[in-house]
Amino acid sequence: MTSFLFVCIENANRSQMAQAFATMHGGEQVAAYSAGSRPSGLSTPKPLRPWPSWATI
Repeated sequence: MTSFLFVCIENANRSQMAQAFATMHGGEQVAAYSAGSRPSGLSTPKPLRPWPSWATI
C-alpha cells in the first residue's frame, strides 16, 4: 500500500480535494490523508459545488 499526505496551509480546499482524488483513483492500494500547517477548521464552499459533467479526472 502506498501512503500520501497532502498538506496545504488551511486544509480547507486543495489538500482535501487531492486526498479525495487519490482515494478515488487509488482504491485499496492507496492510503491518502490531508492536513494543514495552520488549519482553519472550515471548508471552503467552492469544492462543495457539483463537479461539472464535462470535467473528467
